[in-house]
Amino acid sequence: MSGTPGTPAHAGRDGGRRLWNEAVETLSREAIAELQLRRLQYQVRYNYERSPVHRRKFEEAGARPEDIRSLEDFARIPVMTKDEHRRIQEESLERHGSPFTLMACAAPEEIVRINATSGTTGVPTLYTLTAHDVAIVNEMHARKYWRTGIRPGHVMLQALSLSMFTGGLPLSQGIMHMGACVVPVGIEGGTKRVLDIARITRPHAIVATPSFGQYLIEEAPRLTGRPATELGLRWFFCAGEGGGSDPQVRRALAEGFGARVFDHTGGGHAFHGISCEAQDEGCTGMHLVSEDHCLLELVDPGTRAPIALADGAVGEMVFTFLDWRGGPFMRYALGDLLQVRTRPCSCGLPGIRFAILGRIPLDEPDKRPLIETWLQQPGMLGLRYTFLKTHMKSWPHDGTMDWLWPAAERLGIPIALLAGDFLPLVGQIAERHPRLKLIVDHFGVRRLNVDDAAFVTIPEVVALARHPNIAVKVTGGPQYVSDSYPFKSLTPHYKAIYDAFGPRRMFWGTDITRMPCTWRECVTAFTEHQTWIPASDLPLIMGRGIADWLGWRRKWD
Repeated sequence: MSGTPGTPAHAGRDGGRRLWNEAVETLSREAIAELQLRRLQYQVRYNYERSPVHRRKFEEAGARPEDIRSLEDFARIPVMTKDEHRRIQEESLERHGSPFTLMACAAPEEIVRINATSGTTGVPTLYTLTAHDVAIVNEMHARKYWRTGIRPGHVMLQALSLSMFTGGLPLSQGIMHMGACVVPVGIEGGTKRVLDIARITRPHAIVATPSFGQYLIEEAPRLTGRPATELGLRWFFCAGEGGGSDPQVRRALAEGFGARVFDHTGGGHAFHGISCEAQDEGCTGMHLVSEDHCLLELVDPGTRAPIALADGAVGEMVFTFLDWRGGPFMRYALGDLLQVRTRPCSCGLPGIRFAILGRIPLDEPDKRPLIETWLQQPGMLGLRYTFLKTHMKSWPHDGTMDWLWPAAERLGIPIALLAGDFLPLVGQIAERHPRLKLIVDHFGVRRLNVDDAAFVTIPEVVALARHPNIAVKVTGGPQYVSDSYPFKSLTPHYKAIYDAFGPRRMFWGTDITRMPCTWRECVTAFTEHQTWIPASDLPLIMGRGIADWLGWRRKWD
């Protein structure tokens, strides 16, 4: 494959156009609203006739499909949450032997793909797609990447999890649909494999989490002998986690790779958005590119009352799939809090914009009031700070965070800290604020070190155990030692933490994108090879303990 990085070898005849689907993407707001209502009216009839669950939602509202003559009428239908979806999935499996019978609208022989959420709570949420739906998803991926300059002939390295994740196969197919070349390396093989494949295939772009991108920048000199800028990447697409819209994160990725950085969302479903290059000029958020197939609403997180999509409006996101056949979501609430912008963007690209909220910038005093309603956000359980950027390292000491400790204590907000460089200060904070729950992350080690150099801080960590409001998360152990699976050199460090903090204040965790091993090896190295841990304590260390610490009300309670 010829062509210099950033220049496709064979750009299509229409490669100069700015939008993938100009006929749809340039529709006026009035035309989009008309199209959405027309498709919505058809979709609700389809859902009502084919799904007992959707029919039940109408019955709860005392409505029928023919009653939906406007978006205001549609807002009467109760929302569906992820927890409700999981319960329906389990009910369907028990009653019908299939998790899809109650939700899916298409016949089994029409279903060609099943996507799933990550299942971090233990039960992944499944949804079904027909060939028609897959084509819609492919179309949305093409719209996003085309806006950024990706064209046929460009090579895109896909460095996200490929295992059932919506950023796996759906993303690969979407890239191929637009004529670009995908290299689906995934992250299951570890960091070195990603860098090796990047060196061999010479991609123009990479799709990865922002944290993994920053880790690649750190590790490239050690693993390849060259800085990440020499990989030749021209685009970095953030996905899979927050951070891609943070100016400081974008700047670090742009400088570390010498690439243009974009944040985007949308995997195997109908809600898709991507940022633009005006984001560094104060034009925040992502452009929604899928309004013809996804009706977006905002509601009050507490009452679920509708909130108008006016410029600057904030509310919980609720969406409905349009022209969807497999398992169409209808008034579905993921729990994300969005802010919507309807005024035109300075980049000139069409579409409303949205920003996914959930961050308190510590060095911006005017944002401090956000903490007052922090735990009212759906799914929000606490705060976490890593201090990975140079300008952040002084924050624990220079007064930047002094306001945070009493505020979080007053509001009952736990805080996790990557605190290897200021462990004694953590003890002082815990003593001054005894009702503030703190988590020392990553063992409290010194980052970017291994073996004794990393774990030199363990005595300081153990000393913190006298504070009952401090816990330790033993995250990412394999990356901090030089031996191979099952990483026996970690045993004395695990024991030291366990003996000092006990199973209720010791939380296991992994950092899979940085691991020198597979996910299964990360888990079994602890659960099967640390045989000295009582079997009764493993469930606490592996999840129940941190759930209790964070006040997470689980379905098994």
